Amino acid sequence: SPFFQTRHCRHMMTASRGLRWPRVCEDHGGTTAPALHHSRRLRAQLAGAALIVGGASFSGLLRLPTLHRASAVPICMCAPKKASRRSRTATARPRTRRPRGRPPKPKSVATVHPAADQSPPRQGPLPGVFRIRSCQSNRYLRATDQGVLLHDEGESSKEHLFVFVPGIGPLTGFTRLLHLATDMSILYTTDGFLGSFNGDYLDHYWRIVDQDGERFLLQSRNGDAKLFSNADGRLGCFPGEFYEDQLFCCEDEAGHTLRLSAERGSYGLQDTGFSWDGYMLDRTIFTDALHAGHYVVEESSGQLGLLQEERTLPGIPQGGIGAPAWGSGEDLRLAEMEQPHAWALAHVPLLAKLRDAGLVSAEHPSNEAYVTRDPATDHYAGNGLPPSGAIRFALQPVSAGQAVDYEPEWLLAWHGTGLHNIEGIARWGLQARVPFACNESKIFLSPSFRYTFSLYSTLDLLVQKSRFRLVVETRVRPDSFREHGDPYQFCSLPCVEPCIPEEQMEWELRSNEEDIQVVGLVLKQLCPYHPTLRHDSIQRHGRKALMHL
Repeated sequence: SPFFQTRHCRHMMTASRGLRWPRVCEDHGGTTAPALHHSRRLRAQLAGAALIVGGASFSGLLRLPTLHRASAVPICMCAPKKASRRSRTATARPRTRRPRGRPPKPKSVATVHPAADQSPPRQGPLPGVFRIRSCQSNRYLRATDQGVLLHDEGESSKEHLFVFVPGIGPLTGFTRLLHLATDMSILYTTDGFLGSFNGDYLDHYWRIVDQDGERFLLQSRNGDAKLFSNADGRLGCFPGEFYEDQLFCCEDEAGHTLRLSAERGSYGLQDTGFSWDGYMLDRTIFTDALHAGHYVVEESSGQLGLLQEERTLPGIPQGGIGAPAWGSGEDLRLAEMEQPHAWALAHVPLLAKLRDAGLVSAEHPSNEAYVTRDPATDHYAGNGLPPSGAIRFALQPVSAGQAVDYEPEWLLAWHGTGLHNIEGIARWGLQARVPFACNESKIFLSPSFRYTFSLYSTLDLLVQKSRFRLVVETRVRPDSFREHGDPYQFCSLPCVEPCIPEEQMEWELRSNEEDIQVVGLVLKQLCPYHPTLRHDSIQRHGRKALMHL
């Protein structure tokens, strides 16, 4: 597998909504639905740098996908005509140009101070989540399911939440503005279309031109057109000189203006507390607001990339390039603490919320601490493998929405999900859902704790510089499931779970929820050697968790 990758490009497919609006195929490598016809479709092959390492060029460490520029035209981007007209940059601009020099700084947003007897929000602030407000019109940007970009007056809500997703490879320094409620990013095409669209295309990327740390311009990658929001209700893009209505700022959920900061020239990065111990790459390892993937900066080119699960090239000894290590964070050795469950309840707000709801307790007799052990000693014999270096909070066993008696003869299995689902699962058990591109409801589990912990559990629970994840512990009725491997093949499974055969990594159950008991929650610290890979499921879980926490 490559060392780190540029972001995958997805195929476009038609939606089942009333409008013939293109959607993104979330099926990794799956069959592609009939594509829409475009008047122009460009394909750009990316090239890696020619840095020679151990006889292999650095381009061998990069995945070089073919990026398709989604240049939307009326025949395929058939949003309502009214919305298309208002999105075109042909809109006349009979307004006064901004005087040269720095514009006056807008009045600061009033700071809301909680009363002395009020407790802070239970979840605390979610880093990297914000609303985008125009400094001139005071309107908030919002995307719709139909692909229209709006700017709303009045109070903001969760429907206005965005995150920055940093560009990688040749797109380093550009940023994608992902709208959490619709899973669409703001795009501007060379045809002059402004809207929102699923996926990850070149037209999605913007350069944030920082004015004073708080106010900024959003300049499209396609030329020098800049987004504007005018108090008279107009929204669009316009090239040329700056205007006052092209200034925007980010606000948190309390209405406080946020000061933007870039890491290595990229917005949207967060320090993981890990560092790179080796060469070719900058030491700091980053993640994004979705906690989906680990980013590293290549020293010679300054380009941002995604760290892969395999970190050496064929023919180079293990560790010949380097490996992640502890940086600003540290291993807290959770399972070895004197009272690990009490510590977790005191430091993790989500667990404190579950305690207040009567779902978990530090004194439950079935709580457990799993000491750290060598994974090579594990032997898979058809039952789920226990975790290492983690603690278990016992739950009242629940199945199909009811409390049930614990079934010790059933098989151990694990389920990874978004944090927004944890409380509901602890109360009512796992519910069957209809996955993407499927016609029937299913439940997916794995006998591997490492597989669900590394690839399907998000968001990270932050305790200062340390990051933790929660995994759902279940018991499954024998012979009630079908075994298979990862259908998407987005990673090298032996690097994630070496003790379980690939063809038995996932257990798939139909809609019979009575065959599964939810019996516990396991908390484990994320360490540098745990692979964390970007894929559609973890991005979807992360987006929904940021929306609902």
